[in-house]
Amino acid sequence: MKIISSLSDFCHWRKSLSKSTSIGFIPTMGALHNGHLSLVSDSLGDTDVTVVSIFVNPKQFSKNEDFDTYPRTLKDDLYKLRKLGVAVVFTPGVEDIYNESVESFSFEDPFLAILEGAARPHFFPGVLNVVSRLFNIVVPNFAYFGKKDAQQLLLIEKLVQLGGFSIKIIRGDTVREESGLAMSSRNQYLSSSAKQAASCLNLSLVCAKNLLLNGETNVNKIKEGMYQIINKERNILVDYISIVCLDVLVEVESVVCGPVLISLAVTLDGVRLIDNVFYDSRSRPMSTL
Repeated sequence: MKIISSLSDFCHWRKSLSKSTSIGFIPTMGALHNGHLSLVSDSLGDTDVTVVSIFVNPKQFSKNEDFDTYPRTLKDDLYKLRKLGVAVVFTPGVEDIYNESVESFSFEDPFLAILEGAARPHFFPGVLNVVSRLFNIVVPNFAYFGKKDAQQLLLIEKLVQLGGFSIKIIRGDTVREESGLAMSSRNQYLSSSAKQAASCLNLSLVCAKNLLLNGETNVNKIKEGMYQIINKERNILVDYISIVCLDVLVEVESVVCGPVLISLAVTLDGVRLIDNVFYDSRSRPMSTL
């Protein structure tokens, strides 16, 4: 496994590959868990060469967020990736990513400013900036993103479309802990009892699923059922519960528009947690997006 830390060295390696070589790419901020590793495994099965980047992007953190304390576990991350058989790990510095020679792409869209974008207005512009730069450096054929970060996934797909990137985005299923909590690097901040309490998030989404499968279409009633489950845990503060029509990416009052994203964000012991489920009334089965 090659570990490449500089932009120039990576570009030299990238130019050495033949045009027929298919490249899969998984951009990460490290602190790798089984959710990341499932994306890596998907790429290893689909492509000739798998590249993983590890870069904690300062532009997607606000001044009061956890950039300085974000988990950095490079040695352990490299061990996990080497064990899987990854070809190249790209570990650039800020000066490599935000280099004048590296092009970026951004766009304006109302979906940037709602849900996670409303709570963290700096976040998605920072994500789109760094991902577009990484796409231009790595030039992959396929890029893998988890469904757990659903709003981010949808915006990355839009980035590829609007930016003219010749990249196919592959959606990876949400991987969960035994309690049902969606895996996240920030779960490391939670105690075992907090993780168990956070299992109510997945239970609330299961409740939403059951209501929909039983014919309920009223969004207020669906949200009420979700709140009843989450509010049993007194230490959880709900930021939002949202039901968005995926065709137009706006909130709906009734689930009759086709595919919808049911998502939520909460704070537990100072840690922000998100989760979601996808539902399409036309094809019925419920799954995590």
